[in-house]
Order: sequence, then C-alpha cells, then structure tokens
Amino acid sequence: MELFEKLKSINNLINEQKEPQAREELIKVLSNVEKPYSPLLNHLLREVGLYPYIDNNTADWKDNFVCEVFKVNVGETEEKVLHREQGAVLKELLNGNNIILSAPTSFGKSFIIDALISIKLPSTVLIIVPTIALMDETRRRLTNKFANTYKIITTPNEDVEGKSILIFPQERLFGYLNVLKSIDLFIVDEFYKVSKDFDTERSDILLKAIMKAGEKSKQRYFLCPNIQSIKDIENNQFAANMKFLPELNFNTVATNIVDYSNEIRGTPEQKKEKKTEILNQLINDIEEKNSESKTLIYAGSYSCISTICNILKEQTATETSHILEQFSNWLRVNYSDSLDLVDYVLKGIGIHNGQLHRSLTQLQTWLFNSNNDGLKYIVSTSSLIQGVNTAAENVIMWQRRNGTSNLKPLDFKNLMGRSGRMFKHFIGNVYLLDKPIKEKETTLQLEFSDNTQVDIDTQLYEDYLSVSKKEKIKSLKIKFTDLLGVDSFDDVINKNSFKSSNWAELYSIAKLIKEKTNDWLQLRWLNSETPTEWRSSILHILFSSKVMKEYNFDYTKFAEYIILASNNWNNTLNEQLNSLKRRNIDINEFFRFERKMTFDFSSLVNDINILQKYIMPNENIDISSFATKLSYAFLPPCVYYLEEYGLPRTISKKIANSSTLDLISTERKVSEVLNDFISIGQEHLIENVQNLDSFDKKIIRYFYSGITVEKGVN
Repeated sequence: MELFEKLKSINNLINEQKEPQAREELIKVLSNVEKPYSPLLNHLLREVGLYPYIDNNTADWKDNFVCEVFKVNVGETEEKVLHREQGAVLKELLNGNNIILSAPTSFGKSFIIDALISIKLPSTVLIIVPTIALMDETRRRLTNKFANTYKIITTPNEDVEGKSILIFPQERLFGYLNVLKSIDLFIVDEFYKVSKDFDTERSDILLKAIMKAGEKSKQRYFLCPNIQSIKDIENNQFAANMKFLPELNFNTVATNIVDYSNEIRGTPEQKKEKKTEILNQLINDIEEKNSESKTLIYAGSYSCISTICNILKEQTATETSHILEQFSNWLRVNYSDSLDLVDYVLKGIGIHNGQLHRSLTQLQTWLFNSNNDGLKYIVSTSSLIQGVNTAAENVIMWQRRNGTSNLKPLDFKNLMGRSGRMFKHFIGNVYLLDKPIKEKETTLQLEFSDNTQVDIDTQLYEDYLSVSKKEKIKSLKIKFTDLLGVDSFDDVINKNSFKSSNWAELYSIAKLIKEKTNDWLQLRWLNSETPTEWRSSILHILFSSKVMKEYNFDYTKFAEYIILASNNWNNTLNEQLNSLKRRNIDINEFFRFERKMTFDFSSLVNDINILQKYIMPNENIDISSFATKLSYAFLPPCVYYLEEYGLPRTISKKIANSSTLDLISTERKVSEVLNDFISIGQEHLIENVQNLDSFDKKIIRYFYSGITVEKGVN
C-alpha cells in the first residue's frame, strides 16, 4: 500500500507537468523495488520516458509496444531500448541533421553514436575526444562492437582504408587532414572544451580541428553536458548549419547530495582535520551500508592525492583481495617499492591522473569498474570527470578546485554526474567537503582566444575576429614571412607542420634563431650517439622557450632525466627508476618528466627543427629523429602506443624478447601489430612468452578484451 501511495503522488506530479521531479522520484522507487514491476509502475516509467527500465514481462501491450518502437541496433547481439529523449536525438541524426547536444552525464549521449553507426554504416567516422582516458574508453566500446566492420584508428600514421573509425584528441587530427578526403560523420565529444573559458591551453587547437575537419564532413554531431545556450549561434561559423538541442533535463539516475561544507571552518590545518574526520566517518558509513560499493574521490589537485590516499589507507580494513595482492606485487617488481600505489592498492585504493603511465590508469579503472574484489576507491584529478564512465555509486569532493583555480559550474555539475550508473546504482550519492559551486546558466562562446593563430583564413572568419585580432594576425604573418620567406611560410601553413598552436611563441623562437644563428648550431649534437652530449642543447632550448618557463620546473633535472631516458628500452623500468633516484629524481618527478618530454618538449623540438630548416637551410641540421624519440619516450613506437591499449612496456619487452611478435621495428604500424596479436591469440601468446607472472597474464587478457570483438557481436 505504501508503494501504491508513492506511485500515486508521482502520477500527480506528472499531471501537474512536473515531469523532471516525477522522473527523479520514480528512479528512487526503482532503487527500493525488485522485479517483477507492477503494471502501474511500468505505465509511469513510460509516461516519463524511461523506456529501458520497463519490465516487459509485466507491462501491458501499450507499454511493450513503446519499447519495441524504441529498440535499435547498437552493434550488440541484441537490440537495446532507448529512452524517449535518446530516440528523439537519434531521429534528428537519422534525418541527416547536424546536431549539438547538451545533456546530463547520465543521459547516454555516446549510446546514440553506437546506434547511428549501426544503422547508417557511414564509411568514415571521426571522433575527437579531450583525453587519452576517454579515447581508450571509446575505442574499447566501439572495437567490441564494430571491429569486424571497421578499422578502428587511435594512433598516428595509420592507413585510412575501407570503413574506418578514427578516435583521438584534437592534436592527432592534423597528421590525417591531408589523408581524409571526406568524413561521413564527424563527432566531437565534450564539445564545451572548444571554449577558452573551459580549456585555455587547447581550445584554439580544437577550434582549428573543427574548422579543418568540418570543411570535409557530411554530418556533424557535437556532444557536451550542461550547456544552456551558445552565443550568437545563428551567425557562428563554427556551428554553421547545426541544430542546438540545449540542456535536456533528462536523467536516468537520481542524485543524493549531502553538503558538509558548513561544518568545515577555521584555519587551513583545522579545515584539513575536520575534512579528515568527515571522510573517515563517510568511509565507515559506506562500508557498513554496502561493502562492495565503489567510491570516486575528487582531489582537485595533484598535491591532495597523497593526503587523501593516506587518510584512506589508515581508515580502511587491512584485508585485501588476491587480485590486489597480485597487482601490488606487480607494481613493486616492475616499478619500485617507493611507488605509493604499491601500498595503496592493498587497501583497495587507486589513483587516476594525467601523469601516470597510460597503462597504469587503465588497469586501475578496469579494477575499479569490473571486480567486486578490485579497487573500492579511486582518487582522481579532473582526468576522470571528462566523459569517462565508472561504476562509482558515491562521489566525494575533497575540494572544489581544478588545479590552481575553482571548478567551473559546468565541471562541478559534470563531477556530480559521475555518481550512480544506469541499471546498477539507481541513486548516486555526492558528498561535498567544500562549498558547492553555484549553478548558473552556461553560455558557450565559440571564438578564438588571444593566442591568435596565423593560419586562420581571416576572410573566411572575418565576422568572428575582432579588429585587434585581425591586425595581430596580419602583423604576425608579415613577421613570419620576413623571417621564412613567402614560399616557405605558405609551405608550413599548407602542411600543418607545427605541433604548437602558440604562434607568438613560435615567432619568438624563430626570431632568436634568425638573430643568433651560431647559438643554435649546437643543436646538431642532439643527433649524437652519446646522450651526455645532449645536455647543453637541451638546456639552450628550455631557456629559449617562454612557454617552458611558465611550467616552473628544474631544467637541470629535466635535462638529466632526458639523458637517462635514452636507456628506457635497454634497461628495465626498475633499473631506470634506480638510476634516476641516484640523481635525486624521485618516482613522481619521473612520471611528470616523461609526460612533459613526450608531449610538450618533443613538440617544441619538432617546431624548432622546422624553423631551423627554413631560417638556416645551409647548415643542414635535422633533429627530427631526436624529436620523434622524445615523443615515444625512447621506446619502440609500437610499444609506446600499446600502453594506450592497456599493455605496459614491461610486458611488451617480455613479448619482444621471446621473439613471439615483432614489437621493435620502427617501420611497423600499430594496426599491423594488433593484427598479429589477434592472429596468435591470447592463450598461445601466454604459452610462448617466458617469465610472465600471474598478473602479467591477467593484463594480457584485459588487453585482448579491448582489441577484439565480443563473442556474438556483428
């Protein structure tokens, strides 16, 4: 009778046209009842558009009919039922419309992608994502469904042939621009990153990617959460001929928010003490309520991760699972005893940030999502809140920061949306240990930042550039032309040669090379076979870069790290860490330096190499091979990229040493190596590779699950 009264009150909300509240209450009801559902409950689920939740065994013919109408092929063995709003968006896309969709985290925006690909079978699909973590999640999902039909590409320098799905961050697009003649479906995930308000460093590159790829695209689908409007969308070149579907207030899970921030007062030390007390109590309560519950803790900054992990380590029970013991021992053997994660995982605690090796973050996400005896807690920076799905029932916000600044209202809402999961946790719990960010209407501004790019066609984008920006572009173009010459400058622009989008920085370095040519001749030593001879050249580059100075790190240590990194393949990872330790470079600096070397510094060296060729052509200094080695962390290219697929370099080395597969050749493409893996099969591989421990074998099976089609699919 109590359930009937609750359903009656929900029906009243529907009659009062308060559907969002009705849906929220209905989801809460689902968390407390088990199937079979009553016909009345099924009817109300249909009324609020939650068709996937309808119990077909007890639903009447009208409710079942709706479910049949909203069933679609999403690339799996069985058709899936979309909810009402998903169906409406899919219909727009099937009609050929270009869509910008803003919807909550739990909406299922990516689900629509799968249905669209399954139904329309576009020849070439391009998907731009903001992070490697989201790239991996998207790749695994689509590989499991479509690898029999499509070539899934996430790494550079692959052949685009036949039906292809390309998935990567915007920086990797430019290597494919001259290859992609036509794009049938162009998708941008987390589209809000196109605004400088949400990504000051990379928004210009994403804008440029949208410009260049958009010119070749037949249909566009851009996804983002929590956007209410787009400034001047009717006249905006970046959203030309696109239909904006503003924030659809449609959730498939309910959120329970508990705010402790008013209890946290006093000095920084007193606040930390109170937070620790509350966190300890929360962990106790969560453990008592459900010992298998998963909890994501948002740290807000790198510096807070160890603080939170140490609190959890002291608070959680000493018992650990067999798989976590294996993982801890694997970390100890392959990395170092000094890695904090070795002890953390024994207590069911994982870490996710942008500096750890990609295979490590993947393995932890896998252990967090897939195993009841795996990780119970994962402490994260913003790397895990940008579109990546987890099995977290609970989200705890330690602080409302994102590095050195406050979270944006959009990011705060996105973080809260990480709690709960459709069909698994109907209600997600959010616990705030810092003041919530006030919700406000978010208007997306699509415009170039002050870091103006000289490769913009000012005539094409005349209406979207201020007079001052157009003058700045014109001035920089003239200056670059004076330095490089007209033909050379046009050549650079046409080839999309530069890795950086900071043209002011590029001009500053070009000017230095032109004015002090003799100082740059020393860069030829970067081709030396003796790494110690690189030191002065590395330091010269670092001190010449304004951008590198902004990162505020020890140049001498970094140069020493690069010299030692040249042995990354010859030595074991453990040996490398010990060598670094003897030079006062700890394991956290190792992760940070590798990340900086493979992306920021390698890009800078690449750009300097291009500038040198045009400014002092007679010197014949070519350091492109050095830039390439930096970008692969001095590993074989395939080994480096296989880490993005979840295969650590330590296991790749064992495979290479066994001569089972060729992972070392620099001429081989990643797709060729993956085909070899599939051909040999995981069990045969495990049998033929020596010195694999039990956790190595688990990792290999996990790796295979992300490169093969699920049984029965397609």
